[in-house]
Amino acid sequence: DVTRSIRLVDQLLQQLGYDPVQTRLSPDMWQILDGPGEVLVLLSENGNEVTFRVPMVELPKTEHEALYRFLLTLSDTASGHASLCITPRRTIDMVFTETTLFLNAAEVATKLQGLTTTSRKVRDVLVHKFGAKPLTIGQWREGFARETHAASS
Repeated sequence: DVTRSIRLVDQLLQQLGYDPVQTRLSPDMWQILDGPGEVLVLLSENGNEVTFRVPMVELPKTEHEALYRFLLTLSDTASGHASLCITPRRTIDMVFTETTLFLNAAEVATKLQGLTTTSRKVRDVLVHKFGAKPLTIGQWREGFARETHAASS
């Protein structure tokens, strides 16, 4: 039940020290600040999973072969519980997903800290080594809103 899952995510956010009402962007999306990092919290359509996503950069226009090699190597060796993904919007994000059945605030807090710390370091490499343009959560949300609107039209 999605309504139950929304309540679970609200409770989780409260346990982590966030106000779910203040951080809510839509019924199934929240934006939190974890240390220096902004994190989107997205509930799946069926309510079974919650994804913690840090939009990092726009996909660079060149150097794709070296970039993909870097991303694959990093995903295999250094990203821990999180994974790197290239989105249909041509952004590079770092994410981790948890089932709503077993949400544990202490585990999520540890993973969030790792997510924001690692994503900040990876973003710096992507910007300085590959010329990627940093992405803000606002830019990511605008693209997401356009994509969602186009899909529902």
